[in-house]
Amino acid sequence: MIYHELCAFLEENHATDVVAYDISQRSPLAEGLVICTARSSVHARSLGDSVKQYIASQKHRAYIEGLEQGDWVLVDSTWVMVHIMQRDAREYYNLDSLWSTAG
Repeated sequence: MIYHELCAFLEENHATDVVAYDISQRSPLAEGLVICTARSSVHARSLGDSVKQYIASQKHRAYIEGLEQGDWVLVDSTWVMVHIMQRDAREYYNLDSLWSTAG
């Protein structure tokens, strides 16, 4: 999977429950989707900034939303969408069950 380096990067930065889905056949928005859990809003914001910089280092543009609250930070790029969520938000929105059949 082409997202293994991004997943490893998130884990090195203490994100937990990191999962990646290939959504290339199900969505025109991106090739892949990564979901992970942050320990706090500060951690989520830090992860979001770090992921944006990581994607930029791979010569892709990235847009980021949700930094103000830090409950759910979305980093959106043309090749991957990264959802960084605190545990309560991740359980409530349950994106994993929505995308788990994607691959």
